[in-house]
Amino acid sequence: MLVPSWGSRCGVALYSASLIRELEKAGYLVDLVGSDLVNGARPERWPAIVHVQHKYSLYDRATLKRIWSRSATLRIPSLVTLHTFDPAQLVANCLLASAFEEVLVHSPLTLEALRAAGWRQRITVVPMGVPGPARSVAAPDAAGLGPSIGSAGFMEPYKGFLPLIRAVARLRSTHPGAVCHVFSSPAANRSSEEWLEHIRRECRGELAEGSLRLHTEFEDEERLVKSLAAMDINVFAYDTGTPYATSAAVRVGLAAGRPMIVTSSPLFSDLDEEVHKVAEPTVESIHQALVSLLGDRERQARLAAKAAERAEADGWPNVARMHADIYRAVLESADTGGLGFTH
Repeated sequence: MLVPSWGSRCGVALYSASLIRELEKAGYLVDLVGSDLVNGARPERWPAIVHVQHKYSLYDRATLKRIWSRSATLRIPSLVTLHTFDPAQLVANCLLASAFEEVLVHSPLTLEALRAAGWRQRITVVPMGVPGPARSVAAPDAAGLGPSIGSAGFMEPYKGFLPLIRAVARLRSTHPGAVCHVFSSPAANRSSEEWLEHIRRECRGELAEGSLRLHTEFEDEERLVKSLAAMDINVFAYDTGTPYATSAAVRVGLAAGRPMIVTSSPLFSDLDEEVHKVAEPTVESIHQALVSLLGDRERQARLAAKAAERAEADGWPNVARMHADIYRAVLESADTGGLGFTH
């Protein structure tokens, strides 16, 4: 499996680690052998299949060409998961479309966008995996304070933390003691660190009065699920202008089993009855949604139940089985040239 960002605080790396863990539980041997395929070295064990985890920022054109050329020369079948799709990336998209006959995406909306852009190869929608549910979590209102509103994701401007923070501060006028908990560590880039400092400067008042708590230490999936499960409502107020992709953070929200508010961003296009949607990530729209949902216990229960159903359906064991079925189909249809591949 090709994951250039392996070991870093990157959504693609974390996704790949979860997928690899589940595949290995199912008896598959997964190696990170990308460098061997790119630089021409002969590995101890040739892979049966090459799976490229793609995000535009992780590959340049020359690297993608070497991966494709090396796989083709060795007659090793390959496929790619597109974690994002940006129609404006014309050169990269042309190369991807010509290099891979098997493409995996995380949502029907991304599939539609690829078809509209002229992609004609086999494209399969494989949902982003949902981690297991939280265990032994205290009730959200155990402290006897106002409602706890949570959000999560790497510290980036498009995550909508600022309007959420201000909406929760406004919520205190009708729900005294309301607190916004932002579970967000900086990503592995300087701009993310700078945005965290910007949040701290802009929200000095909220931090001082106690309506905001920033949790900036990195939390693994299991710990983050527990943190979000302790909230009354979780909010993912992402900017609606982001490219075709799927949010990993909202998958953790599904596992947490609490009611969720999201925007109409393409990142949440595959969610419907599991969430309460707002059109735009504005202070007013988020505040109105919070007031409405906090006042409707039955709707909270319905959203939580639907989220639990989706979390079970898209759990990592099921997603790993989908990948295994795709690998088998690709291997069965490929001409391996008698190199004796095993899996």
